[in-house]
Amino acid sequence: MKGILKNRRGAILVFVIISMLALIGLAGLVIDVGQMYVAYNELKIAADAASLAGARALRAGCNVNDTTHQVLEYAGYNQVHGVPVTLWTGSALMPNGETARDIQIGTYDAAHVPPFVVFPDIHPTLPYNAVMVTARKSEFFPDGSGNPTGAMETFLIKALGLGATGVDLNHIDLYASSRVKYEQMDIVIVQDLSGSMLWQDVTPIGGGPAIRRVDAARSALLNLVDSLQPNCGGDNGYQIGFVTFAGNSAIVRYILSPLAPLNTNFDVLHSTIENIVTPVNTGGGTPTDQGINAAVNELMAHARTNNRAIFLFTDGQPNSFSNTNNAADNAYAQGISIYTIYTGPAGGAGQTQNAQIARPQDGQHAFAANDQATLNAVIQGLIAIRLTSW
Repeated sequence: MKGILKNRRGAILVFVIISMLALIGLAGLVIDVGQMYVAYNELKIAADAASLAGARALRAGCNVNDTTHQVLEYAGYNQVHGVPVTLWTGSALMPNGETARDIQIGTYDAAHVPPFVVFPDIHPTLPYNAVMVTARKSEFFPDGSGNPTGAMETFLIKALGLGATGVDLNHIDLYASSRVKYEQMDIVIVQDLSGSMLWQDVTPIGGGPAIRRVDAARSALLNLVDSLQPNCGGDNGYQIGFVTFAGNSAIVRYILSPLAPLNTNFDVLHSTIENIVTPVNTGGGTPTDQGINAAVNELMAHARTNNRAIFLFTDGQPNSFSNTNNAADNAYAQGISIYTIYTGPAGGAGQTQNAQIARPQDGQHAFAANDQATLNAVIQGLIAIRLTSW
């Protein structure tokens, strides 16, 4: 009987040892997986921040060198396991024939083959608008140079001695990528300059005496153009034209043509809008259809992107809603979106008809603003930077 009990004690000891080894192994696996998860998230945050900074720099008209500097700076603000993230600025041809880069700057255009044209290659018509960033925690970069972040050391594999198999399993390379593009755009501003634009009923920012509708529109349009100005001086992919209309004669009075990159026509556009002092027709009449048709012709002739829009600023009913509706149908058939910004009396027929001109198939396209603060907020919403992945 004593011998049997001794044998059982030995069996229990073996079971305990095996269980402890399993628990240690499980704990090691949890540590390794947890470390990898934390490191990957830190790399992803760094890659996201860097690519977003790069896309914003391109939208400001920055060149490749300045954009790269922004990408490196924002990546370096982040750490992986306590070490600042370092992006590799070189390139290397990989065995699969692809070129490895941590920073890729180019033009994303879904209609082009390939859709992502990477520097130093150039898209036929569009400037760069997209950035792809890869952040690494590795011993080496693809060209063999050292990476300050180092590879991730494992616990379980090292504890089990599996790193002595001829393959370095004690260190694991991790990486995370982020791709961000901004939406380039061709815009024609269509401004109503009928006599009612002289009416002084718009509440200014901060209160006080009401201002004229035309003055509120001018201020909002200047804010729009200033917000899109490429501060670095390069082409940011935005082209803006300007059309005014007024009068029962249904004649478009002014066209800023042709569409041109904003970095080349900013001063002319700004001056043109700034000098809108009074409507050119004080007798009334709102030939909205003619304004839309002129804008469509301009976009079809000179637009560079498939992201084409008309920003229609008006305060009244069109001379002919039927003709205006047909003009809007033609615009949408050409892939052109119309955004209406109505500044007339709230709740009137003009507001209803202008809302019908804007087709809400891809979000809100019709807006009404009876005070200057709301008008400025609408403008900022329309041209807010659209950063997306692909």
